[in-house]
Amino acid sequence: MRQLKYILLLIGFILLQLGYGQCPFTNLADDLDNSSDEFKTILNTNEGFNAYRVLSLANEEKAIRVSKAALENISDNLATNPNTVDQLADEIKNAGGYSLWKINNIEENFEDFLTVNGKVKKAGDKSILFNSFSNDDNSNIPLKYLINENRFNDLAKDPDQGYNIKASTRKEAMTGLEAESQNILSNIERGPKGIEFYDKNRIPWDVKTPPGEYFNVNSIGSAIKKELTTSKTIDGVVHPPGKFIDPNSGDIKFKQILLDCTYINENQLSDLRNWLNQSGLSQEQLNRIVEVNVNL
Repeated sequence: MRQLKYILLLIGFILLQLGYGQCPFTNLADDLDNSSDEFKTILNTNEGFNAYRVLSLANEEKAIRVSKAALENISDNLATNPNTVDQLADEIKNAGGYSLWKINNIEENFEDFLTVNGKVKKAGDKSILFNSFSNDDNSNIPLKYLINENRFNDLAKDPDQGYNIKASTRKEAMTGLEAESQNILSNIERGPKGIEFYDKNRIPWDVKTPPGEYFNVNSIGSAIKKELTTSKTIDGVVHPPGKFIDPNSGDIKFKQILLDCTYINENQLSDLRNWLNQSGLSQEQLNRIVEVNVNL
């Protein structure tokens, strides 16, 4: 019955597209075969069906077409606005894609993106903003992170990059300050080579910020695992596996990871969590990974 339902859906899509004078939904069969049961359940509703049509007509990539959050946002918009499916698809294309359209049309409550027990409630899904920050100045940095701009700049000076401030180090500073804002960390300061920050207890923290557009679960997963399990030689000092030696006090402490989920979507975050859970890391090592979203 379920397979028959999908066949009927496929036929329906073809007929709908012929009627609207648009191109067929060539990705539907693949999306059905390689997506979650949750996506298939949504697609079996009229609202979900029409939302998927919108994203397909807007030529969105699969990660967005099958995203529960994206489908729900489109469904809500269709229910509360006079746009037809075709009109909304055109609106999204004219905006430069769903991610840009969403910024101007979907009012989000940051409460939904907070960290609880080390995990974000949901991924930030702001891949479009990953490359929006400057190497030259603090333009596009939200004002909440610039209340003390001198401190922001100090946190963005990465000794691994010659204490230069770049777009990438500005993202790290925002990650640290947001973790501080949510009381995940407190009194952070820029760390020496090999880490991003110390917290008030001189615990060393590294930041990992995967991009959404070029997300590679093996690459980011391996980078996190490497920080937690391997030794590093920094300025001639060999640091034990997964640990960091304070160059001032000589104290040796386990490294922690701040995983910035701002720019990845729910499917990518789920894939990364699964990868890490199956990577051979111990529960103690997994507990040293703390997820956070920056409030953009």
